[in-house]
Amino acid sequence: MTEQLPKMRDDVELIPMSHAGQQMVLVRDPLGLIKEPVALNEAAAVILTMLDGSHTMADLKLFLARRQGGVLVTTIEVTQILEQLSAFYLLQDERYERARSQIVAAYATEPTRTAYHAGVAYPSDPEELKLELEDIMAIRAGAIPEGIDPGEVIALVAPHMDLKPAAACYAAAYGTVRGAAVDLAIILGTGHSVRSGSFALTKKDFETPLGTVTTDKDIVEELMSSPGDCVLDNDLSHRHEHSIEFQVLFLQYVLDNPNLSIVPILCGSFRSSLDSYNGPSEIPGVGAFLGRLRGIIEQQKRRCLVIAGVDFSHIGIKFGDPYSGRTLAPDATEHDKALIDRLCAWDVAGFWQESRRVKDSYKVCGFAPMASMLELLPAARGHFLEYDVAYEDAMHSAVSYAAVAFTRP
Repeated sequence: MTEQLPKMRDDVELIPMSHAGQQMVLVRDPLGLIKEPVALNEAAAVILTMLDGSHTMADLKLFLARRQGGVLVTTIEVTQILEQLSAFYLLQDERYERARSQIVAAYATEPTRTAYHAGVAYPSDPEELKLELEDIMAIRAGAIPEGIDPGEVIALVAPHMDLKPAAACYAAAYGTVRGAAVDLAIILGTGHSVRSGSFALTKKDFETPLGTVTTDKDIVEELMSSPGDCVLDNDLSHRHEHSIEFQVLFLQYVLDNPNLSIVPILCGSFRSSLDSYNGPSEIPGVGAFLGRLRGIIEQQKRRCLVIAGVDFSHIGIKFGDPYSGRTLAPDATEHDKALIDRLCAWDVAGFWQESRRVKDSYKVCGFAPMASMLELLPAARGHFLEYDVAYEDAMHSAVSYAAVAFTRP
């Protein structure tokens, strides 16, 4: 009865929802093992919370008995439940690992990173996409704030929210570099499926409807050899991740530079390190990786731009909070703006401390890319450009995002 229970997968998205008066949880699988979204009833969703690697079969049986008013649950019944969850690829078990390995191997053979979200998040037709991007950029046409010279912008914070809701922020960020002579872009994206304290790299060139952008494979190769184990051993996380793909679209459009190269880096969360360390440079492995990347940037003779493709607070019922996004928005916005103030001041320690202060309660998914960005340049002068919140009232949730440009101090 002390048999350890399998862990639930940590790379699926669980979305609370209501259907026919019943509370349910919608499961989305970016990996694609679950072909169609699966809706779990409340009881099944609660069981999943027990599958965290620290509970036994006896724990689960006792838990279920209490939920059922003392009615005992047999080992056979629990085993059947676990088998159903396994059949849906919701557990980190042998079935899942075998299927995932096949996907990893297949993706490794693909020569490029194709436009995963084309035709869904934005038009797949090049001309339609150009028109949409032009409409977005027109929102802030000619409105570059005083004091910002496109030739002096060395870093950006831009959203990875869907293009239309965050159009004003995209326009504000990329309007500051439109036509700039950028040759190399270091793109730090939120790795939604990257394990904590890790980075995911890829040597694949990025295809979009606007063409193919070359990945600087020499730089990626050098970063892959960083000491420690913070670099993942495969690039599967890049296949479906949108946080870099959306930045590539705007870079292609506003720079119009066929010789542009990128270094695409997905960053895992630093949340578990907030209390133990005072910044990314102190985290074993992470500090060495960022130090190597900083050295690469310092040695560049090409014009280099560092981009953090990020969103800010994720709040509301959808994200596991007890209150709606609109209820939590005032406090989340206050936290977001405190982070932006620290960014603009290039305050590495203060940025980290602000997230620690609130224990990352507002789930700022871009914290790791932004904290990493602060470690890569010696200093910069921040220019706050835009901030907004998108509300999804049907899911009682909200997501915030911002645009910030940085120039030489």
